[in-house]
Amino acid sequence: MAPTAVATPVLLEPNFNGGVFDYQWEKVYFDHWLALANNMGGGFFKSDLWTRTIPQLSRDEPAIRYAGMAIGAMANAMSPNMLPKTFGALLDNGPHYKNALTYYGRALRHVRLQQGPNPESALRAAILSCILFVCFETLHGNREAALHHISHGLQMMEAFLKSKTPPDVEDPTTEFLTHSPAPYVIEDEILQVFQRFDFQSWSTGLLRPKRTNNKTPHTQNRVKEYPVHKVPESFADLDEARQWWDLVQHWVLQFPRTVVIQLVREIERVGPEAAQKLDMCDVPGVRDLQRHNLELLERWNAAFWPLYNARRHSKRADEEGYLRAVSLQIQYLVAWMSTRSICFSEYETMYQLTPQFREINRLGAVLLPRQPKAGGCSEAFTMDNGPTMALLIVASKCRDVDVREEAIALMEKYPRRDGFWDSRAMVALAKYNRDIEQENETEGDLYEQWARLRQREAIIDERNPEMMIFMYRKDPKSGQFQMQQHLLRW
Repeated sequence: MAPTAVATPVLLEPNFNGGVFDYQWEKVYFDHWLALANNMGGGFFKSDLWTRTIPQLSRDEPAIRYAGMAIGAMANAMSPNMLPKTFGALLDNGPHYKNALTYYGRALRHVRLQQGPNPESALRAAILSCILFVCFETLHGNREAALHHISHGLQMMEAFLKSKTPPDVEDPTTEFLTHSPAPYVIEDEILQVFQRFDFQSWSTGLLRPKRTNNKTPHTQNRVKEYPVHKVPESFADLDEARQWWDLVQHWVLQFPRTVVIQLVREIERVGPEAAQKLDMCDVPGVRDLQRHNLELLERWNAAFWPLYNARRHSKRADEEGYLRAVSLQIQYLVAWMSTRSICFSEYETMYQLTPQFREINRLGAVLLPRQPKAGGCSEAFTMDNGPTMALLIVASKCRDVDVREEAIALMEKYPRRDGFWDSRAMVALAKYNRDIEQENETEGDLYEQWARLRQREAIIDERNPEMMIFMYRKDPKSGQFQMQQHLLRW
């Protein structure tokens, strides 16, 4: 059965791509996906993978083509904005949602049945389809399914990398990317996209710092040191800086993952009463890990800073270059601050980082109003590590109330979705955190207050616009601070 036709008439060139699309309105959906693709990589850096490679391969790969049409149909179902909608609301917005599910099912079926004379080509098509599946489920609001596709895609990518590197190589990702770009330019960008997906899947754990997330892919159980010396002393341009940033971020990401696992083990060792006083900064050996990861970050920053400084001084003549540099600087600041404060667990360091928190707000105010929009949507939707997460960190971690309020105001003024991060959800969380902070300040010294704040956690629902928050609040009857939970909806 063919999907339901789009009710609104659309003028198309006669017989355009007649050999590719069965119906003219299939091209409508695919064109909508192409319009969205310009923003998928963040909108500031050119991304041939989203805008050229995937569209070109869609002619010969039906799985990619159907996945693209599914995204376009889903975007139509969500129009005029990217606000996650209920099942009923999606159905009420015309035939688009049913069509999206139909195309998505076809794409999945083609991947499962995919065979061909060239196994490497088939694997590449499956990996690219997986990227689009992540995009579809993220847009759909099905976080659990998106995480599954990320995990599966990373496994396929790892298998591909192992086939391209010597068998004795322990870390094929590092080996592969530190010897790029030639001859695997396409594979480079595919891997970089998955590294950003991996970061996004991990980043949701910022809201639940003392729990290990089994759904997050590639959690490591061992300490690993990465080759600082392989990071160049200088970058030729911002594109090279971004390529190396993806790799450095991939390396540094293992720091919090390793520390969380070791913290859980330490909590199990000392027992529940003593565990209340433990945090990531208390993990044995964490300072050595911190030192190595700071060295990685500062090596990258030393090569990046001349480019960033030059773009700051030429921002009127080259605004595009300046915005690209700003987007990288925000990501660097978040990673450096997280490492410097051992995953935002040290009070003294958090207080000292107020200028950096303020700088993230300043850079966010530069970037957000200039964010390209695509696909006829009233707000931005990207699959990149945009500023949403950075502003939430400011709004919930900074020790200066005025800086926190400024971050909330920015998220409210510029609603957007960066992959798993929906600014509306983050605003709701930040405002509830405002109440927690205000009540927490009424009792105890700074360290007692911080000990309570360190227990905050939020678990986002996989399907519904809600999250469960765990925090210390005053009990109205006893007047004592007790661990409580609250269901927050937005």
